[in-house]
This record gives sequence, C-alpha cells and structure tokens, in this order.
Amino acid sequence: MIKRQVHYFALDGSYGHADGINLIETDKWQEAEWDLIETAPDCDRAAFALDIAEFVRLGRPDDFWTDDFKITPRYRGAR
Repeated sequence: MIKRQVHYFALDGSYGHADGINLIETDKWQEAEWDLIETAPDCDRAAFALDIAEFVRLGRPDDFWTDDFKITPRYRGAR
C-alpha cells in the first residue's frame, strides 16, 4: 500500500505535513479544559485534547479522570 502525502495549509500562511493532526470541536470547552491543554507536554497535547473532547462530549462525568489525568478504565475506548 502506498502512503499518501497529506499537507495542511492554514489561513495564516503556515503549512506542513498533516501527519498526526486532529481537528477537534472546542466550542463547548471551558477555561479549565484550555488550562489543561496549556500545561500538557507538547508530545502529549494532541492525545490529551482527544481525551478532553471525549470528557466534554460525555457531559464532564466526575469519575472520568484519575488523579493524574488519565482516563478511568470505565471510559477507555468510549470513542
């Protein structure tokens, strides 16, 4: 199978390889979710954003996160 090359082109003029880019709806995010994204390590930010999006989609359940902001086993694979 041939791997296709995909690039992104942003309105600000930036562009590059689109490998690993996720588009995530954030209109229902609160300041607390953005704060979590700001403090996440760069290498974890994309995956963490997907987790936060799932947390918001499910209505912010109290038992979604463990103490170290990992997804509680009950919710893993809910996507």
